[in-house]
Amino acid sequence: MSQSADPSDPRPRPDFGEYASPEEVARITGRPVGADPVPPPAAADPASGASPITPPGRAAPLWDRALTVTLFVVGAWTVAGFVFDPLTFSTSLEASARSAGFTGDVADATIDQIGRVVGITLLVVFVGALVGALLLRPRFRILFWIPLSAAVLSAIVLLVGLSIAVAHVPGLLDQLTR
Repeated sequence: MSQSADPSDPRPRPDFGEYASPEEVARITGRPVGADPVPPPAAADPASGASPITPPGRAAPLWDRALTVTLFVVGAWTVAGFVFDPLTFSTSLEASARSAGFTGDVADATIDQIGRVVGITLLVVFVGALVGALLLRPRFRILFWIPLSAAVLSAIVLLVGLSIAVAHVPGLLDQLTR
């Protein structure tokens, strides 16, 4: 630090504004002494319908938008498979049982009903995540966590439905645990 230009001032010359007086700051920045460093936002006309305060947030990163859209597309594909073809659940369960060596009857009306309930629940989770992402978009910059959370919740719903279906078929649980 070098000495101040005024010899009567015992303080060292300010570096990076750390000891600058309000007069020195005003002289350097060109603003009057005591002026606010950032002017307040202009109030919007209520008749225009615009928000009086616009948050100065930055746009969402490109990777977040791409990842969010990709996760929603994969989710839509999965949900469409369950909603439009509820027999996928019983067919998949039957194929898994056959590959494990189970020779009994797997597919019945109850398994199909479980598949429908799982499909409708997945649809509700997907629509909830989509609406939630659209509502939270102005507030948060990063949104990929919404479809990712919906995917985790959907996996839990699917595993619970599968567990109920496996427990419903007599002998299948014994065959799978051997």
